Amino acid sequence: MSTDKLSDKQKLLADDINFRITSLLIVYNELSLTQLTKRVRGSKSTAHRHLQVLIENELVEVSAEIKVRSDKKAKYYSLTKRAYESLGFTAAETPEERLQSTMNYYLYYKTFIDELLEYLNKGDKEQQIQRFKDLSDTNTFDFWATLLTENEFNELKNEMDQLYERFTEIQAKSKRENVRPYFFMMNFIPFKQMLDEKNPSSKK
Repeated sequence: MSTDKLSDKQKLLADDINFRITSLLIVYNELSLTQLTKRVRGSKSTAHRHLQVLIENELVEVSAEIKVRSDKKAKYYSLTKRAYESLGFTAAETPEERLQSTMNYYLYYKTFIDELLEYLNKGDKEQQIQRFKDLSDTNTFDFWATLLTENEFNELKNEMDQLYERFTEIQAKSKRENVRPYFFMMNFIPFKQMLDEKNPSSKK
C-alpha cells in the first residue's frame, strides 16, 4: 500500500466522527443510522455522510435491511473484515501489513486515549475520583504495567501467547455477542532497544 493511501487511512481513523462510528460498531457490532446518530456528535446527515465515506473505503458495510414500514427499510451497519484488520485486531501476514496495522492501531488507540481524557476532564474532579473508586470496587477497571528482564519477558510472552490462542479458539466456537463493553489490550514494548537505537532520520 502506498504512503498516500496509508496517510488517507490514518486521516479516516483520526477523524472525530469516524472514530466514534467505528468505536460504536466495535462495541455494538451492528447499529442503524438512527442509533449511530444518537451516539455521535452531529446531525443525521453528518453521520450519514461519514458512513458513506467509511463504506467507500471498505471499512463499514450494510449488514442488514429491516422493514420498519411498508414503504421503508432501516439499514444496519457493521465493520468490515478489512476494518478489523486495519485496526490491528487480526494478525497481518506480511511486514508491510504489520507496519500498517501497527500505525493505524496506535493512531486509533491515541484517539481513544484523547477521548477518554476529554471525558475524565469534564465535571467535578471529586465526582470522577468517586467514579474510579466505584469501578475499582466492582472489578471492572484494571491496569497492569511493569518492567521486565529478558527472561521474564520471554516467559510472560510465552504464557500470554498460549492463553490468547486458547481464548481466540473459544471465541471462534461461541456465538458472538452484540455488545462488547470491555476493552483489553496488552503490549510488550522493547524500551531498551528503542532508547539505544539512533533516530533513523539522523542517519546519513
